Amino acid sequence: MSLPTRSLERNGPQVPAVGVGLMSLGNMHGFASALDDKVAFLEPAYSIGARSWDTADLYFDSDHTVREWVKKLGNLNNIFLATKFAIQYDVATGTQITCSNP
Repeated sequence: MSLPTRSLERNGPQVPAVGVGLMSLGNMHGFASALDDKVAFLEPAYSIGARSWDTADLYFDSDHTVREWVKKLGNLNNIFLATKFAIQYDVATGTQITCSNP
């Protein structure tokens, strides 16, 4: 199985037309899984051609999971990684806050 691709520019790289959102991978919905289980999710996604991944610091540890998977793979050259920052979740109050600290 392969995913259809689109060109980013006229002569730009080909990226999958469908991306993989990683919010749930980061336990955003409260289902904590072991790191090995999370990394195991990324392997079949990658094997069928999923190369466009979306993460954010708000998604708890999804970015950490991607980093661990990349360490296992050895490079990130053919992954198109979209990330967002500056929104954090305040667990104590249950609200979102803006914080652009690195």
